[in-house]
Formats: sequence, C-alpha cells, structure tokens
Amino acid sequence: MALDALSPAGKIGVENTAKVGALSTVATQAKDGATTLVWRQSIALPLTSIYQHSTTTLNAWITASISLMKRILDRVQKSPASMRVSAITQARWTSLARVFSRKWQQFSERMEPLARTIPLLRLQWITLVWVIAMAALNLAVISPILGNFWADHIPATREQNIQRLLSMIPADASISAGSNLNPHVSERQHLAVFPSLSDSNADTPDIVQYIIVDLNAVFPEDRVSTDNEINHLLLSGQYKELARTEGVVLLARNST
Repeated sequence: MALDALSPAGKIGVENTAKVGALSTVATQAKDGATTLVWRQSIALPLTSIYQHSTTTLNAWITASISLMKRILDRVQKSPASMRVSAITQARWTSLARVFSRKWQQFSERMEPLARTIPLLRLQWITLVWVIAMAALNLAVISPILGNFWADHIPATREQNIQRLLSMIPADASISAGSNLNPHVSERQHLAVFPSLSDSNADTPDIVQYIIVDLNAVFPEDRVSTDNEINHLLLSGQYKELARTEGVVLLARNST
C-alpha cells in the first residue's frame, strides 16, 4: 500500500535501491567464493606438485632397480661358474628324469597284465585298502613322537595335585624346581632351577632343602639323565621322597 502511494519517480528510486542492494549481496558472495577458490588452489597446487614429483621419482627408482637386476642376472648367467653349475644341474635332472621314466615304464609293464585281469571296481578297493594300510603303518611308526603332544591327564586334577605338593613346602624353604614348575615358586627368595641344587643368589650358597620336578615335562633326550640324577640323590641319602603324583616328584633334604 505504501509503495502504491508513491509517485512513479519514487517507485523507480525504491526499485533501483533494491537492485543495488541485491547486486551488492551478489558481489559480496562472489568475492567470498573467489577467496575460497584461491585458498583451495593455494593448497591443492603444492600437493599436486608434491604428488607428481613423488610419482616421477618412484617410477624412475623402479625402472632403475629393474634395469640393475636385469644386468646382474645377465652377468650371473653369463659367468663361467654359473654356466657350469647350470650345465651340471641340467645334466643331473635329465639323468634322473630318464631313470624315473625307465623305472615307471618297467613298473607299468609289470602291472599291466595284473590290471587287465582284475575288474576296475576290485582294483579300486585294493588301492583303497593299500592306502589305508600305509596310513595306519605311518601312524604306528610316528605314534611315540605324537604321544608327546597328546594330553595324558585331566588338567584340573593334575594342577590340583601339583599345588598340593607345592603347599607341602614351607614358605621360607629353599627350592630347586624344574623349568616348568619354576614359575609357580618364583616369588620365593631362595630358588634354583633343577638340576642345580644351590641358590646362586644367596650370600652363602647352600644345598636347597626341597626339590620338585615334573618328569612328564622333561624333554625325551633329558629324561634318562633326570631319572638318574633323582635316583642318585635318593640312594646317596642326601634326600628322601616326600610325595609323587602324576609324574611330579617332591624330595626333601635329610637333616644332618
């Protein structure tokens, strides 16, 4: 209503003022956009330059490395020693291939009459039985070695028995423990690792009062020597056996 009351000249002035304000706003926005673009370009251009330089350097390094490796391989292959080794190796492989080929041909010639007389289904069953028999034979041969990896006790029960033997040792007593039992008594002041019987950390090293060893944890190659050492300590009268459970032996020093 107020705009209608104005004269035509006044209306034109108001419209021009609005247009000037709009143009000023657009100019400000364009200026801000140009500033942002310049700022982004100032960051992007150095990064692009660094990327291009790194890519060029990496490509040149890879090309030079490949060329160097080719030259080294060419020299190695052309060297007299390499040629002799290659010739000897090739001759050996050729000789072995001929031997295996001749052996396989002889085996095939011997098996051909048998394969013709036996039906295919029966031959398949014979092959299956032979494979199973060979697998069983291999298992029987390596079973003593595999026995070292199989559990031979209930973990909870065995741990309880070990703790029971450890509880029989006084808190202030000196101990020589096997390598796997040593962590159980690591907080003690006087401690040695079996077969050592003296505490090297003590001011006056003395023979330990107790020995505890897990014979099941001893390496197979050390089992005989460990048994002999324990038997020697018992037969000599230096120690007596207090308890034994699931391969764990507890010895106590005889009082003098």
